[in-house]
Amino acid sequence: MVLNYDPPNAGFALRAKDSCPSGTNPCYQTWGGFLSCCPNTSQCFEYENGAPNSFCCPGESNCANFIDPKPHCADESWTMFESDGMFCCLEDQSGFWTAEKGHNGSVGCSDGDPGSNLRTLLNPAEQSAIAGGVVGGVAGVVLIIVAVLFMLRRRRRQNGMQPDTSNSNAPPGFEPIPTGGVAEAPVKAYPGYEGPSELESHNAAKRFELHENTRPSELP
Repeated sequence: MVLNYDPPNAGFALRAKDSCPSGTNPCYQTWGGFLSCCPNTSQCFEYENGAPNSFCCPGESNCANFIDPKPHCADESWTMFESDGMFCCLEDQSGFWTAEKGHNGSVGCSDGDPGSNLRTLLNPAEQSAIAGGVVGGVAGVVLIIVAVLFMLRRRRRQNGMQPDTSNSNAPPGFEPIPTGGVAEAPVKAYPGYEGPSELESHNAAKRFELHENTRPSELP
């Protein structure tokens, strides 16, 4: 199964006052009536060290190791803020931290002015997303390794099928027979060769000139 750590599957949780908005599930109570919320397609988690910031994961396992390096909200429409950790507010809300007694350093979201001089507005933080699924990326690396091993094994097998022409077991002075065929020496290269001649035939008709006394006379 490919686990995708992009929204809406994973990211930092929303801070909401009194109740979570539609499409989200409540996670944990924080302070002053605020609670954390995650999309209903994910699970709620808290840091093991007790940090108050909640985050959302796509499965049953804690995904803080994937969320922290590239922090982002669990919903793309939310705005992320940072104050000793990340938290998110609805896009039309502002994030703040408070110095109120008993809640010093706590954070929340408000519609405009937070309503107290002990609450300080925060600037939005830049978000980054994890492209693609982590398991899918690992599977791609495994496929590349398998392909390389297959090519190496195939090349090794092809090299093993080639005939051995080294004659490593041949006795000293052994010369292999050429495989390209024996070339015949030109006929003219043999010693004493004088070229072709016509054979004289004893039965061939010979041409003799007629004696002048037996020649036929010319017609007048």
